[in-house]
Amino acid sequence: MPRLLNFVLAALLVLLTVPAQETLAQGGEPSREPILRIETGMHTAVIKRIGVDAANRYLVTASDDKTVRVWELPTGRLLRVIRVPLGAGNEGKLFAVALSPDGTTIAAGGWTKSETGSHNIYIFDRESGRLLRRLGGLPNVVLHLVYSPDGRYLAATLGGTNGVRIYQTRDYSPAGEDRDYGNDSYGADFDRAGRLVTTCYDGFVRLYAPVGENSLRLVAKQKAAGGDRPFSVSFSPDGSRVGIGFADSTRVVVVLSGRDLTPLYAPDTSGVNNGNLVSVAWSADGRTLYAGGGAEDANNRRFIRAWADGGRGAYRDIAGVAANTIQQSSPCATAASCTARQAQPSARWTRMAGACFSPRRRLAITGTTGKAFSSRPTALV
Repeated sequence: MPRLLNFVLAALLVLLTVPAQETLAQGGEPSREPILRIETGMHTAVIKRIGVDAANRYLVTASDDKTVRVWELPTGRLLRVIRVPLGAGNEGKLFAVALSPDGTTIAAGGWTKSETGSHNIYIFDRESGRLLRRLGGLPNVVLHLVYSPDGRYLAATLGGTNGVRIYQTRDYSPAGEDRDYGNDSYGADFDRAGRLVTTCYDGFVRLYAPVGENSLRLVAKQKAAGGDRPFSVSFSPDGSRVGIGFADSTRVVVVLSGRDLTPLYAPDTSGVNNGNLVSVAWSADGRTLYAGGGAEDANNRRFIRAWADGGRGAYRDIAGVAANTIQQSSPCATAASCTARQAQPSARWTRMAGACFSPRRRLAITGTTGKAFSSRPTALV
């Protein structure tokens, strides 16, 4: 039976100013001066990251245009635009976003430097958009955010040689860190047992024991074969395997052991001779491994490669998914929330923000621009 894949990108039109928001008194408060911004009806710059709640009711997107957008699933209806404290130049650009498993809380970060010279993670209430907390004191930009499946912890990976920070979400106090990194870290994922895996442009993949209060214990550190810049990382649903996508290789996706990071196998990347397959994700049942990125098909459009048997089996390329680089992929856990019930994408879906959904295979992706885009459904097996 064919599975449908609908690619959809962002839209709204409002003129507003940045409201003053309540923040925690941690020193060096961001400016409260209102800044006039034209809401163009879509993300106007790179959409870096997405987040989906466990029940697939909401999707959040973060962009270089300094906004977070909240979308209803599966209708694609825009619920809210959230603007972080911002300033001239890079200040306020968002490189990372995560939605708590229960869908109540959004974490966002990026180039969020305050007057103190440190960067921040902003914690928002998803329903109201209210700023709840500001986690300050970070020495470099926030490149990736992820909540643990049980919602107890938030992990943040940082730019430069600054590694990873862990927060316990009951009060967002620090719960562990590892600063022994040699370069930018763009990827992190938790498994259901609470273990954490990260990637870093120093070439290493790191695996940590289940996170506990005030502890982060490294149990394995593996040089990633086939590329120097491991970018994305994703645990299989059962935690037994780890998929890695590389930013500097046109042909490499690798699967490592979820136990100790030993190499298991490399999916077939035959014919991928340009760009990369930087973004990896597993289907909710773990049977299919997906990868996409900058690699182009014959029509100069980005595609997703889907491998059967968790990456060991035959592949099928899903053509024409995006006009620009696929930045992130995320599984959707329930058919009820993510299945499109019609053969053609709805008007709302075709104006949705930076995401693409595969019914039954349950995949969401984000691309590099927020331009309105509509595609015909594509068969996916």
